[in-house]
Amino acid sequence: MLRTAGGNNIAGKDLFSSAKVSPEWVVSQKPEFVIKVVSSSETRPLEEIATNLKMRTGREQIPAVLHDHVYAISNYVEFGPRSSIGLVYTAKILHPDLFRDMDPRTMLTDYAGKYVRGADISIPIYPDAQY
Repeated sequence: MLRTAGGNNIAGKDLFSSAKVSPEWVVSQKPEFVIKVVSSSETRPLEEIATNLKMRTGREQIPAVLHDHVYAISNYVEFGPRSSIGLVYTAKILHPDLFRDMDPRTMLTDYAGKYVRGADISIPIYPDAQY
């Protein structure tokens, strides 16, 4: 999804894997954005997860933290039938000027009205990628 939205995973050359890397390595790569996909079994609020990502040792010196580009996004919009909505959120994070006319919140509300009632109740991303 990251590549489809025009991004590059600093930890992955393989399209289908999740690399395990050290916090020090992440700092050394100086990412411009940090996007954490959060499991549906996670009970902490997305805001807390994003804040904790920013507070990890050494993170204060990476561009993603300096420019407040650290996001936590629920896996329910990154995978499955709502993944097109997650793609729009990801694209808006990376390229806000190119996707001003797209509103993933409205897309999620439309999805909930048409397919799964209540699918738009929880907040799928923090901070919101609306510009």
